[in-house]
Amino acid sequence: MVRKRLKKDVNVVVLPGMNGIAPPATEKRKFVQLVKNTLLRNAKESYHKVQVEVERSPDGKPTALLASMLRARTYTADIVRVTLDAKGRAEAVERLTPPDPE
Repeated sequence: MVRKRLKKDVNVVVLPGMNGIAPPATEKRKFVQLVKNTLLRNAKESYHKVQVEVERSPDGKPTALLASMLRARTYTADIVRVTLDAKGRAEAVERLTPPDPE
């Protein structure tokens, strides 16, 4: 029997930046919630894990999130870019991998 994975159970990991330093815990929690609410809430696929890279402007403010969404049943991933506004909210979502053929 295949157990359906609940979307809230998906492990979301925020990776360290280019300098090797992890973001502060408050910022990390904010990004995890943003990914769960923006990408996972209405997802048609079930995912095993989401790895998030944070793109930053030269002054250090987050400008976008690059999410590698690893599917639960296949060895594939969906890559999604979430552009952030000045307050850190999702402004636009762009899928970077082509959709599956139907």
